[in-house]
Amino acid sequence: MTTNQFEHVARSWIAKALYTNPVDVPDVLYHYTDASGLVGMLQSGVVWATDLRFLNDRQEQRHFCGASRSYVETVLSNDSASEAAKKLCIEILKYHLISSNDHRFVFSLSADSDDLSQWRGYGRDGRGYTVGLNGPLIFKTAEPDDAQFGFAKVEYLHERQSGVISKIFDDILIELIKKTSNGIDENLIEDAARWYDYAIENCSALNKHKSFVREGEWRVISVISEDEKDHIKVRSSGDRLVPYLDLYLAGEAEKLPVMSIGIGPGFAESDERHAVEALCRQHGYAPEIYFADTPYRRT
Repeated sequence: MTTNQFEHVARSWIAKALYTNPVDVPDVLYHYTDASGLVGMLQSGVVWATDLRFLNDRQEQRHFCGASRSYVETVLSNDSASEAAKKLCIEILKYHLISSNDHRFVFSLSADSDDLSQWRGYGRDGRGYTVGLNGPLIFKTAEPDDAQFGFAKVEYLHERQSGVISKIFDDILIELIKKTSNGIDENLIEDAARWYDYAIENCSALNKHKSFVREGEWRVISVISEDEKDHIKVRSSGDRLVPYLDLYLAGEAEKLPVMSIGIGPGFAESDERHAVEALCRQHGYAPEIYFADTPYRRT
């Protein structure tokens, strides 16, 4: 289907979600990982962006879409809503039951270099590492229109999330009313609902529940179509198979923009530093290496 105003609205909201003011980008952003993740990153010079559906907590993926569904149901139950709005709502609710053919991949970073909850959740219960990466360089790589990925800060505030959902709906509805001034066209309603759902699904990757706010998360996001799925790789993680993409955070550079490596609070022995130093020398890195200061007791 050729580009239409519904598509224009959807893509403009996705672009707004991915917009990053360079002055807001931290100098260093931190990825919490385990020993195999650290070795893999330094050895390959790439990071693994995980299929959004295979993140540790699948509920986070559904949070924004769930808020969207609640909003649409509220509009549908409003007696004062227009006929066009109600028909659009009914069609959108059908799309909430349909899986998109697009594949979304996420690489997570945190503004916090030493957060206990993240050590426990992503750093092998404290016996893991943080890889500090150059934030402005990641932003620079993501900036071109043809970049391999987008890069932005995660939104946690419910009020802002609700505001975005309502504005996406209103903008799509305005275009629908323009196109159906002489009567409701069912095909146009279906098209409008499809592009609304597309915008919500893509924006969902950058909106999480407020309970995660302490993570201060930034995300590198890559979206590929069904036609590009040959680029998807699969790795094992525990008892699961996890689809992922290789991403080059510094463009064509052969190395990652590593600024520091933090050693988790679960390592009591200072000898761990020697192993990290040897790994860095092996792959040509010379980052700052430090031990986490977080008081820690393994659970």
